[in-house]
Amino acid sequence: MSDQKSILIVGIGNPYRCDDGIGPLIAKHLGNMIPEKVDVLADIKDGLSLMDLWEKYDCVYLIDAVKSGRAPGRMYRFDALTEPLPQNFFTNYSTHSINIPEIIALAGNLNLLPEELIIYGVEGKDFSMGKELSEEVRLSISSVAGCIKNELEKRELSSA
Repeated sequence: MSDQKSILIVGIGNPYRCDDGIGPLIAKHLGNMIPEKVDVLADIKDGLSLMDLWEKYDCVYLIDAVKSGRAPGRMYRFDALTEPLPQNFFTNYSTHSINIPEIIALAGNLNLLPEELIIYGVEGKDFSMGKELSEEVRLSISSVAGCIKNELEKRELSSA
Protein backbone atom coordinates (compact mmCIF):
# COMPACT_ATOMS: atom_id res chain seq x y z
CA MET A 1 0.00 0.00 0.00
CA SER A 2 1.21 3.55 -0.70
CA ASP A 3 2.00 6.16 1.95
CA GLN A 4 -1.37 7.74 1.23
CA LYS A 5 -4.00 6.12 3.42
CA SER A 6 -7.32 5.16 1.88
CA ILE A 7 -10.12 6.95 3.72
CA LEU A 8 -13.83 6.26 4.00
CA ILE A 9 -16.47 8.52 5.56
CA VAL A 10 -19.76 6.89 6.52
CA GLY A 11 -22.89 8.72 7.61
CA ILE A 12 -25.05 6.44 9.74
CA GLY A 13 -28.64 7.05 10.72
CA ASN A 14 -32.30 6.73 9.98
CA PRO A 15 -33.64 9.74 8.04
CA TYR A 16 -37.16 8.84 9.22
CA ARG A 17 -36.29 9.32 12.92
CA CYS A 18 -35.75 13.09 12.92
CA ASP A 19 -32.30 13.85 14.43
CA ASP A 20 -31.07 10.30 13.86
CA GLY A 21 -30.70 11.30 10.20
CA ILE A 22 -27.84 13.72 10.93
CA GLY A 23 -25.04 11.28 9.97
CA PRO A 24 -26.07 10.83 6.33
CA LEU A 25 -26.77 14.56 5.97
CA ILE A 26 -23.29 15.50 7.17
CA ALA A 27 -21.72 12.86 4.92
CA LYS A 28 -23.60 14.26 1.91
CA HIS A 29 -22.56 17.78 2.87
CA LEU A 30 -18.92 16.65 3.10
CA GLY A 31 -19.07 15.02 -0.33
CA ASN A 32 -18.79 18.46 -1.93
CA MET A 33 -16.01 19.72 0.36
CA ILE A 34 -13.35 17.01 0.44
CA PRO A 35 -10.85 15.53 -2.02
CA GLU A 36 -12.21 13.01 -4.53
CA LYS A 37 -9.82 10.36 -3.23
CA VAL A 38 -11.84 10.19 0.01
CA ASP A 39 -14.86 7.90 -0.38
CA VAL A 40 -18.16 8.95 1.18
CA LEU A 41 -21.18 6.74 1.90
CA ALA A 42 -24.37 8.26 3.22
CA ASP A 43 -26.79 5.38 2.97
CA ILE A 44 -25.86 2.40 5.11
CA LYS A 45 -28.81 0.04 5.58
CA ASP A 46 -27.22 -2.41 8.02
CA GLY A 47 -24.60 -1.61 10.63
CA LEU A 48 -23.05 -5.05 10.28
CA SER A 49 -22.18 -4.23 6.65
CA LEU A 50 -19.69 -1.71 8.01
CA MET A 51 -17.24 -4.50 8.77
CA ASP A 52 -17.17 -5.54 5.11
CA LEU A 53 -16.49 -1.93 4.11
CA TRP A 54 -13.72 -1.43 6.64
CA GLU A 55 -11.42 -4.07 5.21
CA LYS A 56 -10.93 -1.95 2.07
CA TYR A 57 -9.77 1.16 3.96
CA ASP A 58 -6.95 2.18 6.27
CA CYS A 59 -8.95 4.92 7.97
CA VAL A 60 -12.70 5.14 8.55
CA TYR A 61 -14.74 8.05 9.86
CA LEU A 62 -18.24 7.31 11.16
CA ILE A 63 -20.79 10.07 11.72
CA ASP A 64 -23.83 9.25 13.83
CA ALA A 65 -26.38 10.81 16.16
CA VAL A 66 -25.82 10.29 19.88
CA LYS A 67 -28.07 10.69 22.89
CA SER A 68 -26.51 11.56 26.23
CA GLY A 69 -28.89 14.22 27.51
CA ARG A 70 -26.49 17.10 26.83
CA ALA A 71 -27.13 20.12 24.62
CA PRO A 72 -28.59 19.20 21.20
CA GLY A 73 -26.19 19.81 18.33
CA ARG A 74 -23.11 19.28 20.49
CA MET A 75 -20.31 17.48 18.63
CA TYR A 76 -18.21 14.65 20.03
CA ARG A 77 -15.09 13.10 18.52
CA PHE A 78 -13.75 9.69 19.52
CA ASP A 79 -10.75 7.71 18.39
CA ALA A 80 -12.53 4.39 18.69
CA LEU A 81 -9.34 2.32 18.77
CA THR A 82 -7.63 4.19 21.61
CA GLU A 83 -10.45 5.37 23.88
CA PRO A 84 -13.55 3.66 25.21
CA LEU A 85 -16.85 4.68 23.69
CA PRO A 86 -19.70 5.59 26.01
CA GLN A 87 -22.16 2.71 25.62
CA ASN A 88 -25.20 4.84 26.39
CA PHE A 89 -24.45 7.46 23.68
CA PHE A 90 -25.28 5.45 20.60
CA THR A 91 -28.91 4.76 19.81
CA ASN A 92 -30.55 1.87 18.02
CA TYR A 93 -33.10 4.11 16.30
CA SER A 94 -31.44 3.86 12.94
CA THR A 95 -31.49 1.03 10.48
CA HIS A 96 -28.37 -0.53 11.97
CA SER A 97 -29.45 -3.49 14.05
CA ILE A 98 -26.76 -3.11 16.71
CA ASN A 99 -25.14 0.06 17.98
CA ILE A 100 -21.70 1.38 17.07
CA PRO A 101 -19.82 0.16 20.18
CA GLU A 102 -21.24 -3.35 19.64
CA ILE A 103 -20.17 -3.33 15.98
CA ILE A 104 -16.66 -2.18 16.93
CA ALA A 105 -16.38 -4.87 19.61
CA LEU A 106 -17.51 -7.54 17.17
CA ALA A 107 -15.15 -6.30 14.45
CA GLY A 108 -12.30 -6.29 16.96
CA ASN A 109 -13.03 -9.88 17.97
CA LEU A 110 -13.05 -10.88 14.29
CA ASN A 111 -9.88 -8.86 13.56
CA LEU A 112 -11.77 -6.71 11.02
CA LEU A 113 -11.05 -3.18 12.28
CA PRO A 114 -9.33 -0.59 10.11
CA GLU A 115 -6.00 0.89 11.24
CA GLU A 116 -7.84 4.05 12.31
CA LEU A 117 -11.48 4.48 13.30
CA ILE A 118 -12.70 7.98 14.12
CA ILE A 119 -16.26 8.62 15.24
CA TYR A 120 -18.03 11.95 15.16
CA GLY A 121 -21.24 12.07 17.14
CA VAL A 122 -23.84 14.81 17.16
CA GLU A 123 -26.13 15.12 20.15
CA GLY A 124 -29.71 14.64 19.03
CA LYS A 125 -32.83 16.08 20.57
CA ASP A 126 -35.76 14.46 18.76
CA PHE A 127 -35.69 10.79 17.73
CA SER A 128 -39.41 10.48 17.03
CA MET A 129 -40.81 9.45 13.67
CA GLY A 130 -40.40 12.17 11.06
CA LYS A 131 -37.93 13.65 8.61
CA GLU A 132 -37.27 17.09 10.13
CA LEU A 133 -34.15 17.73 12.18
CA SER A 134 -34.45 19.82 15.31
CA GLU A 135 -33.13 23.35 14.81
CA GLU A 136 -30.08 22.85 17.06
CA VAL A 137 -29.03 19.68 15.24
CA ARG A 138 -29.63 21.17 11.79
CA LEU A 139 -27.40 24.12 12.68
CA SER A 140 -24.54 21.75 13.57
CA ILE A 141 -24.20 20.30 10.04
CA SER A 142 -21.74 22.90 8.72
CA SER A 143 -19.58 23.02 11.84
CA VAL A 144 -19.24 19.24 12.15
CA ALA A 145 -18.52 18.91 8.43
CA GLY A 146 -15.95 21.71 8.76
CA CYS A 147 -14.17 19.92 11.62
CA ILE A 148 -13.93 16.72 9.60
CA LYS A 149 -12.76 18.62 6.50
CA ASN A 150 -10.06 20.37 8.55
CA GLU A 151 -8.93 17.06 10.00
CA LEU A 152 -8.67 15.57 6.51
CA GLU A 153 -6.68 18.59 5.30
CA LYS A 154 -4.22 18.24 8.21
CA ARG A 155 -3.89 14.55 7.43
CA GLU A 156 -3.14 15.35 3.79
CA LEU A 157 -0.51 17.95 4.76
CA SER A 158 1.23 15.58 7.16
CA SER A 159 1.45 12.86 4.48
CA ALA A 160 2.85 15.23 1.82
